[in-house]
Amino acid sequence: MARVLVLLASATALLCGCRAREAAPACSLITAEEIATALQATGVKTDSSSGFDSSTGIDRCRWTGDGGKTLDLRIYRADSSAESAWTMVFESAKAHALKPDPTGASRAHGVDGVGDDAMFLAGTGGSSSVAFRVGRTGAVVSGEAPEQALVDLAKRAAGRL
Repeated sequence: MARVLVLLASATALLCGCRAREAAPACSLITAEEIATALQATGVKTDSSSGFDSSTGIDRCRWTGDGGKTLDLRIYRADSSAESAWTMVFESAKAHALKPDPTGASRAHGVDGVGDDAMFLAGTGGSSSVAFRVGRTGAVVSGEAPEQALVDLAKRAAGRL
């Protein structure tokens, strides 16, 4: 999973010699109440390191609930000149993630109803991810929450992009 996310982040940094279009910040796409429900926590706070990183082109928001559970939303935006390259990168990452490992186990599976394309990546240590694409914008919701909760949050974020 980390390899797929690194691939997406690296490709975005290369492709995003582009400027992020004026868009809603990552921290505004999911509410604290929605995060609290997903993490089954109260007292959800936005991490001070959240925000747009102009060196990578990634807009990131991290929330932490009581008990230390975290949830991240990373938004990767590409301008129209990079759209076909971004689609190719997403498809390559998806093919890598969906390819069975040497034991035959799948690392990920497709998810319907989230943006234009999406996949769920089971993680280790309780943290999993939903990577999705809406047009030329890619995003990843990751955290210590059940699959359905992450999918629901990804649907909400995708609908607000």
